[in-house]
Amino acid sequence: MAIAITAMSQRTGWDFIRDAQATGLTLTEIGSILDMREEGAGTCEHVIELLQRHLADLDEHIKELHCTRDQLASMATRARQLDPADCTDPHRCQTIAPPSEAGSVVRTEHLHASPHRHAEH
Repeated sequence: MAIAITAMSQRTGWDFIRDAQATGLTLTEIGSILDMREEGAGTCEHVIELLQRHLADLDEHIKELHCTRDQLASMATRARQLDPADCTDPHRCQTIAPPSEAGSVVRTEHLHASPHRHAEH
């Protein structure tokens, strides 16, 4: 009988881990929840904090993506107005290069400079 209970408990544990990962929680964060449960501590507030943190990260990422989208849309609009005959530099694409201005600094970072990542909190 104990074996059946242990197997059911393990299945429930794996279900919890899978469900928690689906919410975006990292294995480290999930481990902290499981550790708290094992110690008999309540986990609700901790889980809420983790979810709020991930929500804030996601909101920031969406904001960055909107900015990147706006920049790409602007580049596409500008690219439609460029004359391919004016493209004389074999090492640079005038469509992707920023508009040339006297004394301007050429951008070397990606439009979306900070890729989405889950910080280990």
